Amino acid sequence: MHPALVDIRRQWQASQRLRIGVLAIGAILLVWLFLVLQDWRASLAQEYAARTEHLYKMQALAGQDEWIERARSTAEARAALEAELPDAATPGLAQANVQGWVRDLVKAYGEQGVQVQAQDAMPVDGHPGVWRVPVAISGPYRPEKYLDLVAGFEKRGTLSTIEQARVLNRTNKTFSLTVASFFRITPEAAGAQAGGADAGD
Repeated sequence: MHPALVDIRRQWQASQRLRIGVLAIGAILLVWLFLVLQDWRASLAQEYAARTEHLYKMQALAGQDEWIERARSTAEARAALEAELPDAATPGLAQANVQGWVRDLVKAYGEQGVQVQAQDAMPVDGHPGVWRVPVAISGPYRPEKYLDLVAGFEKRGTLSTIEQARVLNRTNKTFSLTVASFFRITPEAAGAQAGGADAGD
């Protein structure tokens, strides 16, 4: 037998503390292994239960015909919204377009002192090529005129929304609106606009 093994065997037989220590370490390792296996088993059971529940939900949904109709309705609604997106060659041209028709509506409002302030155009997250162009409007408040102005924004044929509306009707009687219009920025729009200008000439 190798001398090192002989020495280890001699120490094992001579030292009771060594034998107790090794047995204690072995017991600790066994307990640790048992706990790890228990956690692993619980994790597998939880994952199995979650997947089984998901499968049952999918099977229940698959048997419902209304989901097909909902998908069709959603697709039609999305197509209708996309049809309301005007094209613009650049965000700057989209911003100028919005300022133009907002100023026209403000003129029809018939009150002096109404201010129109364009804000920076920003791309819409999750919708490549679609940009949001906000404009802030503020001025003196008259209820009947204010409602006409709001109705004018809502009747706009392109996709526009009133994102914020405030009316201060205590002392100064003023209002503020934030209107956002949405545009599809495409290089083809530049060619279409140039062609229209040439035809006009």
